[in-house]
Amino acid sequence: MRGTRPIGPFFPEAKVGAIIDAVAETLKIDARLVRATMMAESGGNPNAVGDQERSFGLMQLNIGSFPNMARGLDPIANLVLGIVHLAEKIKRFGPELGMVRYMGTGPAAEARGAARWQYAMGLPTGRVEPSEAFLAQRGG
Repeated sequence: MRGTRPIGPFFPEAKVGAIIDAVAETLKIDARLVRATMMAESGGNPNAVGDQERSFGLMQLNIGSFPNMARGLDPIANLVLGIVHLAEKIKRFGPELGMVRYMGTGPAAEARGAARWQYAMGLPTGRVEPSEAFLAQRGG
């Protein structure tokens, strides 16, 4: 049954969804983008560790961006801080490029970010063709 499956040992999936919906609505961003980012970053695992032990939690907060906060945050704080960080990127660069900037920079990040945006918007994924607006924003 959807909504009762635990995400890690801490809280049920329904609680994660409610937090995403509330914070996304408050920040006026599409909750689908948040869900796609969380699933791409951690697969919904609050204990995920990536980037050679430099990124942590549901939203894979990086110690380069959050030196005193990335490691050791409880899953809810990690989720909320990650959504705020994503919202800042989306507001600054737009939804597609904002998701890319959340991932980082460079061709691999651009491909992952564009694919994540396509998935979140329900568009076919596969060979990633960035939109004209995306290319114009990045200068190429």
